[in-house]
Amino acid sequence: DNLSRLVNLSNVDTVEFSRNNDIRRLNVIERVLLACPNVTTLIINSSLLFSTKVLQNPSLWLTFNQLNKIRILSDDVYIYPKYVSQFVQRFPSLTIVELEVYSIDILAPIVDILLSELSKLRLIVIQFRDNYRLSYPFSRKYIIDKRRQSFGLSKDNEDKVCIKLENQTLYIRVA
Repeated sequence: DNLSRLVNLSNVDTVEFSRNNDIRRLNVIERVLLACPNVTTLIINSSLLFSTKVLQNPSLWLTFNQLNKIRILSDDVYIYPKYVSQFVQRFPSLTIVELEVYSIDILAPIVDILLSELSKLRLIVIQFRDNYRLSYPFSRKYIIDKRRQSFGLSKDNEDKVCIKLENQTLYIRVA
């Protein structure tokens, strides 16, 4: 790739696409990610990530597979559960998932998908922008049961499960 010939990006472990990147620059995302072979953290807008040119791009799947942390910034594209289902298939090694969402109404299905599909998951951080009270009961028992059901959560890991709601942000520590 021309980019990796110009600049040595092998030491880059975090790639952040700024909020002002727009959908017309999708080809840049592929070039940058492919030029950074050791990236483990990705920060990206939802409209860029969930575009078919990025999420469905086979040349990026190996890069996606090595990521262990992602932060998805909200913009013009809402993060719907159907996107999260596709997302977990492409990013199976994630240990930390941070999301910004507009509404708490979609939290329950998103959290369910993340808990039941990402075996290496350790932390979920979801910031939501509406001012409603969280009505879905994300109890510690619920999180433990969901993880045990999907991955056989050990007693040691059960003791590490923690849920915290603070200032429009939901934290779920799984292990």
